[in-house]
Amino acid sequence: MNKFLPGNRVYILFLIPMWYFTWWGVLCYIYFHFSPTTDAYMEETIESHFVLSINDSSYICVYYQPTGEDGKPHPDPKIFFAIGCMWYMVISSMFCVFYFGIRCYSQISNTISQTSTTSTSLKNLQSQLFNALVVQTIIPLVLMYIPIGILFFFPMVIWELPFTTSFVGYTIALYPAIDPLPNMIIIRFYRQAIIDFFLKILGRKKNANQFNSINLVEVAPIS
Repeated sequence: MNKFLPGNRVYILFLIPMWYFTWWGVLCYIYFHFSPTTDAYMEETIESHFVLSINDSSYICVYYQPTGEDGKPHPDPKIFFAIGCMWYMVISSMFCVFYFGIRCYSQISNTISQTSTTSTSLKNLQSQLFNALVVQTIIPLVLMYIPIGILFFFPMVIWELPFTTSFVGYTIALYPAIDPLPNMIIIRFYRQAIIDFFLKILGRKKNANQFNSINLVEVAPIS
């Protein structure tokens, strides 16, 4: 950690999500906040899908093409600017997921390749870590990035998909619960610990096969 983020630079890791949170909040308040115009646009949808009065609802609305005085929809440049900011957040976040995932696997591979006496157990652990890393990269792509892309892209081209709002809410809510599961299921030691835990609760004997811990210090790169 000190090699890449020495001293107080480590706090940058915590400031970045706070900056994105603030940025998104400002965009919602300025560009996506409900108004009499959006109330008229959303009233029927909210009342039919949620059985709520528009006056009892709080929501954000990305109204790409409000109706003009001529009765025809016209693109709103301010909304498209705000959505451009949103797409920057999504794409930069996705880039970080893939970039650092690839870097992690590359670093693990290089570290182990520098040691000719790598044990079979350690190679197996590396394979398990890689598989878990792949799954943990796919999970946010499937549960967050793709649903959010569908939610915001199709209305932009005037293609309404009414089910997406609820669907995206469900997938994003599932993400924090599902994200740690690959490590718990794929990595052998974690999986065995979970099995032993439930066997203990059920009053059964622990599995006779015990797994010895692996000393990862011996393969740490010299720098």
